[in-house]
Amino acid sequence: MIAAAALESSVGGKVSVQSRVRFEKTKELAAAEAKRARCAVRDFWYRLTDRVVNVDRLSDIGARIQTSTEAAEAAYQLLLRINPSSVMALRQYALFLIEIKNDTVTAQNYVEQADALDEEATRLHTRGIAGADFELMGQQLDVATQSENVSVLVVSQEPATIGNLISIN
Repeated sequence: MIAAAALESSVGGKVSVQSRVRFEKTKELAAAEAKRARCAVRDFWYRLTDRVVNVDRLSDIGARIQTSTEAAEAAYQLLLRINPSSVMALRQYALFLIEIKNDTVTAQNYVEQADALDEEATRLHTRGIAGADFELMGQQLDVATQSENVSVLVVSQEPATIGNLISIN
């Protein structure tokens, strides 16, 4: 039921408020469960250094690791169903896969997806700025926005929002 509701996220390319709230809550849940799993793994390795290893305690910690790992996995999967284009979610899930599940192959796939989305966003943003006319104190400027050492900040001149940053390359 939650997964089905998560898929109904956007109308006309815009994310609904409900989807955004669901995404944020799921992001917090995933982070909390991943942290719980990390702590349990750390605790497991720490307990192995005890002078007398308590197998029952290790078993309990192992159960905590499994429970928190499954909960984090489910939360990350839901997060990516809500917004499969979230670079942040893709990267966090990849980190979880590396640190907790030791699944570097799958993690690499998610990192590559995040990198591709980052590159596409940069390309679209650069294309939008490259075609723009820049003006400073009434004078048209020829700005090489493709240059690596050029930064362009667009500031609002509208009376209601004067001085607000509109975009940054």
